[in-house]
Amino acid sequence: MAQHDGNYLQHLADGRIIAIAQRPTTDGGWLVTCEDVTEQQRAESQIAFMARHDALTKLPNRTLLAERIELAVAQVGRGSGFAVFCLDLDNFKQVNDTLGHPVGDELLCAVADRLNACVREVDTVAR
Repeated sequence: MAQHDGNYLQHLADGRIIAIAQRPTTDGGWLVTCEDVTEQQRAESQIAFMARHDALTKLPNRTLLAERIELAVAQVGRGSGFAVFCLDLDNFKQVNDTLGHPVGDELLCAVADRLNACVREVDTVAR
């Protein structure tokens, strides 16, 4: 159980998330309410993901990249280093213009997958 906004969130084995709120009543008892917040939690997680990731490639976007660079800069003082590597796909516009945007999108996703396969889990490939 995790506390959230004064409520407790119970994660059930079937994947549902139930918010449980408890408050005392004037006669000395307790009022307990339970609400299924599974869809709300999923929507909030999706919004948080979309705010920091590219919709097409699912790679971190500029916002998340900037946060990770800021963190890396802060850690440099502790004796570690980091590098930023920028990549440009030559003639990519020509791919979109001649073969269409769906093919260009597939190319971007394939490049993203290949780059991710080449780096460590602690590294960041971003778009």
